Amino acid sequence: MDSLRIPLVGSYIVSYFEVIVGLSLFVFIWRGDVRLDSREKRLYRALAFVILTRALSLVFAGNAQSEQILSVLRYVSTFVTLVLLASILTTRPNRRLFVIGILFGALLESIGGPVLLFTSQGEDRGIWLGLDNYELQVFALVFLCLLLTYNTSRMWKLIGIFVLVVGVTATEVRRALVLVLLNCLVIAFGRYRSVIRPIVAVVVIGAVAVGAAGYILPDMQQSLSERAEQLWTGGGTIGYRMILWQMAAAAYLAHPITGIGSGGFARQQDALYFQISDAFEVGYESAYGSLSTHNTVLGVAAETGTLGLIAYLFWMIVVVGIAVSVLKSKAYNDEPWILVACTCLLAMMFEDWWGQASFIPAHTCLLGLVLGWQRSRSQVLARAIPIRRHRNDE
Repeated sequence: MDSLRIPLVGSYIVSYFEVIVGLSLFVFIWRGDVRLDSREKRLYRALAFVILTRALSLVFAGNAQSEQILSVLRYVSTFVTLVLLASILTTRPNRRLFVIGILFGALLESIGGPVLLFTSQGEDRGIWLGLDNYELQVFALVFLCLLLTYNTSRMWKLIGIFVLVVGVTATEVRRALVLVLLNCLVIAFGRYRSVIRPIVAVVVIGAVAVGAAGYILPDMQQSLSERAEQLWTGGGTIGYRMILWQMAAAAYLAHPITGIGSGGFARQQDALYFQISDAFEVGYESAYGSLSTHNTVLGVAAETGTLGLIAYLFWMIVVVGIAVSVLKSKAYNDEPWILVACTCLLAMMFEDWWGQASFIPAHTCLLGLVLGWQRSRSQVLARAIPIRRHRNDE
């Protein structure tokens, strides 16, 4: 919804989520409740390196617009949000409330999206509050799937799964399906026997939901079929995305060190069109106009060059390392949402190669949740280690 965003200079917008984060950080700093943890230094250094390369790309960009300075704010916002969430989510009651909020928001999106789809008779996609919310819907769906391994309130869990599957289907976002599959593979690898039946249940529910929606709304069924076919033919939005990727590669090759400047890709597409063989393909400009690269890795390469790619590589290594270390520890049995958050983080980092996940609020929220849990875990371990006295003090 546009009402949830505040327009800035040019095409830049600020969400109310980011405004709330900023105000919350100010309040917590005023109260003295925000602190950095030494165990998170690598993550914050990697993110600071990303911000630095973004700033340097603007310094060396030849035709950067003044409004592109605002593009760095997304990464500053990610830094601020992580510090804030890691401080707030150190306590389990806060984490529990946070997860409940995510589940409620995902269910709300999963209700509003299909309503929008049905009221438009399938002409509009079922995206209500925002496109990126499908990532939180996937988190909620996988979380409920995992909870099916517990023998309590299974009926309510199945109802929730059905609502979420319908909501994800209504968005017609192909990346959502890939994220669900990746999450299920990671969880099945670690908890093979216990999750097979829940995964089968999700597949069956998904087939029923898609079949029912397609029967009620033929236009939706046709749209889903066309979008699925585009994966193999390379037509439609897949073809447009290939054009974006070619332009990003051309931008990187033309400016391999520092790129064309943070936020410059969407603002230089008129020039980048002429650097690729598919320039001005029929329907591209009228259908999409100026867009991002729809690929985090290529976007980083185009806008910040090799320096930015090195910074992003550090960021990816640190985030993947955090998720893998938590999964290996298997210390999340009392908080199963941490397991799902880590699998989602791994899937989202993989998504960066064909979409955008890093530095997006959903990714940041799940990473902040894991950081808060790690802090609480380290505090518990510190209290559990006995302090030995020297013999002279006995």
